[in-house]
Amino acid sequence: MGRGEVRGEFGGWGEGMPEEDGEVHGVHVQGHARAAHAQWVGGPVAFAYAWFGASLVLGAAVGGAVVRGGAAGVGRRVTYVGAVALGAGLLALAHAGGQRAMPEGMMQRLKQRRAVAEFATRTMSVVHSTAASVWAAKVLWGEGQPDLFAGPLHEAWSPMIRRALEASVAYMSVDLCMSLRQAWESRDAAAGRLRVAEDIAHHVVTIVAQTWALGHACYGAFVALLLLTEVTTPLLNLRWFLSQAKAPPAQLLAVSLILMLGFFVFRVLNYSYMAWLITTRSHELGEPVGAALLVVTFLLMAGLNFYWMGIMVRRAREMRCETSSAITH
Repeated sequence: MGRGEVRGEFGGWGEGMPEEDGEVHGVHVQGHARAAHAQWVGGPVAFAYAWFGASLVLGAAVGGAVVRGGAAGVGRRVTYVGAVALGAGLLALAHAGGQRAMPEGMMQRLKQRRAVAEFATRTMSVVHSTAASVWAAKVLWGEGQPDLFAGPLHEAWSPMIRRALEASVAYMSVDLCMSLRQAWESRDAAAGRLRVAEDIAHHVVTIVAQTWALGHACYGAFVALLLLTEVTTPLLNLRWFLSQAKAPPAQLLAVSLILMLGFFVFRVLNYSYMAWLITTRSHELGEPVGAALLVVTFLLMAGLNFYWMGIMVRRAREMRCETSSAITH
């Protein structure tokens, strides 16, 4: 979860493909905009891919370190504080490094859109979601890990889940602060403020639910399945990076289609499986407060993800119709 889960990103499914700054409309590049667009296909686009790749590598390294620490039982008491400090430090470095490294034209465009801070937060979103994907894969399929689905669901737990949750709650805390700052400084229209409100609500619910699980050492199976949904978040942020770099429409469309497929597998099907677990094994959910919190969290997150999936499908259909219309005319 995290910064990638913003309704506006799905609402902007076609961003960069319709006319934007007078440059691209559908599949046509018209007049003098052709040369202007060509200048962007190179430096900024290459930078977007390189920056994204570096973020993936860093996220995989962080995820691996957390996995090793959890397996060894290292740092159980200081993980949260250390992870908050690490997240805040990496966020500051991403902001400063991005300002120094990105092409001038892309930086000016981000400044005009007041999106320089968002660039840094999306970088950290890639790092966190990559790390979370590593945690989830290791917890669910790693050798020597307990079978989280073998016993009562409320008792499923492992030291690695504790480490992963502590690091995830720390990241969500830092990102929540950025969301609150964005809400404070936002001058966008009502739709923009709604996106920020959704983002804050998502962060608060996630932090509360994950903290409860930490305090009671329970629901590890659902924790692992929820972290598995992060597999799609790097793609979501890659699309944002490419959009800000004014990547060619074909690249945006390709990333969008891969994202939609991954979203269906790792979110829609995943949440459907969790619904099946909750329904068929409800007697294993434990005490009422914890069970209620789990169900409410599941319903909120599942509802948001099914809603976002519907928006993606609708946007994809609109893009196909626009493309067909442009070709026939």
